[in-house]
Amino acid sequence: MSPVEPAPQKTEVPKAVWDSVSQQKIYFGHMSVGFNILDGVRDLQAERRAKLHILETADPAAFGKPVFAHSPIGKNAYPLSKIDHFRQILESGVGDKADIAFFKLCYVDIHGGTDVEALARAFDDMMEGLQAKFPRLAVVAVTSPLTAVPGGIKTSLKKLLGRGEPDKTANAKREAFNVHLREKYGRLVFDLAALESTLPNGERVTFETDGRIYYALEPSYTDDGGHLNAAGRRIVAAGLLRFLAELGPRP
Repeated sequence: MSPVEPAPQKTEVPKAVWDSVSQQKIYFGHMSVGFNILDGVRDLQAERRAKLHILETADPAAFGKPVFAHSPIGKNAYPLSKIDHFRQILESGVGDKADIAFFKLCYVDIHGGTDVEALARAFDDMMEGLQAKFPRLAVVAVTSPLTAVPGGIKTSLKKLLGRGEPDKTANAKREAFNVHLREKYGRLVFDLAALESTLPNGERVTFETDGRIYYALEPSYTDDGGHLNAAGRRIVAAGLLRFLAELGPRP
């Protein structure tokens, strides 16, 4: 499937969306792709001259007024460290003050050797505990980001150089985790993987393994196969802003 230049309308964020998000108290835990997404939010914000207070912090004191707070969490390639760190941040006082809280895993956290069922159980235990402890807080589940699937000689060279699990196997594992999140958490899921794998015309970037269809990151949204470039980060950022506005704070 050849790369397609993202259409401008995919990144249009109405004023009503900016107004809604700017009035919320949001916490976002992340690592590198999260910084890509936030750069996309800033890109769109600058173009629209929208008011949104973005602040890198996990200090509960920052949530006395509307804020889009964010901070790095855990350690890459250790997803349980991110689950535990997110829980700790909310239990430190953020969970009592925020309207919406979420964190994302990185694509390196789920690979060909990942025990998806065990990871899903750990994630569910965290969600159950946080939802019980903070009933007013909307705790959002975020699907795992994907990687682009290289073809031909690139795939062969990647294997020969020992650069990690083949992308198809890893993306299949990520999709298994993402299916679990979609089925269990419904409207509380921000589907990052869907945005990453959807072309401007609505078609999905797919590949087939063992007779099953899986999704991959659209190549035109990345420069290195995993992180989001200027085009990809704008599309994901616009999707995130619309999602947060629709979700809104709980009464």
